Amino acid sequence: MNEYSLAKTAAAVFEKTAEHQREVEAVLTALASAITQFKARSEALPAQVHREVERNLSEAARKAAAEIAASWNDANTHAEKATEAYKKAAIWAPWKIAAIAMLSTLFGIAGMVIVARSTFPDAQAIAALRIEEANLRAQIQQLTARGGYATLASCQDSNGRQRLCVQIDESAKTSAKGYRIVKGY
Repeated sequence: MNEYSLAKTAAAVFEKTAEHQREVEAVLTALASAITQFKARSEALPAQVHREVERNLSEAARKAAAEIAASWNDANTHAEKATEAYKKAAIWAPWKIAAIAMLSTLFGIAGMVIVARSTFPDAQAIAALRIEEANLRAQIQQLTARGGYATLASCQDSNGRQRLCVQIDESAKTSAKGYRIVKGY
């Protein structure tokens, strides 16, 4: 590199540095102006907010009062309707209670009659059951006389087959060959 190009390059760098410094100073001046304007506006802001709040507050209060009044009017209307409905209900309530009590009694009696008819047998069925009972008692008497109380069990014979066995009285003797006396008879 020669001296001429070095001087030329240094001059160009110096010129660019000076240009950048002017730009930075312009930006700093603009920033200082913006800060001043910001401070002025921020100091004026509470007063402006106060004015806006005052202006909107009275309008909001008026609207809220109107809505509350409308709600009270609606509530009064509903209360009057409820009062009328209560009065009508109070007039008819004893009649309704009496009707419900009478219907309940009627259905209760009808239910008891239906249950009694379906649960208890009629006279013919009772007579038939009494005849059947007498027959069964007679059969029990016959079975008792013929060994109905004998003790029965399942036993194995000498071949290993299951057989019906009866408990016998081994001390009682009989003259019939091949027979034994059943215990308890």
